[in-house]
Amino acid sequence: MAKPVRIVFHVFLMLTLFGMVVGILYFLLMRRDFLADSPGVEPYFDTYVGAAMVTAAGAIALLRDKKWGFWLMLGGFTTAGVVEILAEIPWGKIVRIPVAMLVTGWLARQNHIL
Repeated sequence: MAKPVRIVFHVFLMLTLFGMVVGILYFLLMRRDFLADSPGVEPYFDTYVGAAMVTAAGAIALLRDKKWGFWLMLGGFTTAGVVEILAEIPWGKIVRIPVAMLVTGWLARQNHIL
């Protein structure tokens, strides 16, 4: 495994983990502000928070070299994407999820996790 790719993978995982933790805190501590920005998410709020938690757990598992963490991250990303589609969030914002999934898959492949 090439060392630069391993470093990039770990940086990506740390950024993802940071984003999920900040997102979870934002969802829980500033729920009204979040729902004011995205009112369509309200019926799926618990699922959306759960998807962020699953994605964060997957990132932690991958940082500890557990291969199943990849599948957790993929499940979290997929769930968040479905919630955003159901909530009718603009496609410009939704596109970040498939891009994150592709980057995760490519980096996992380069690091021989898949």
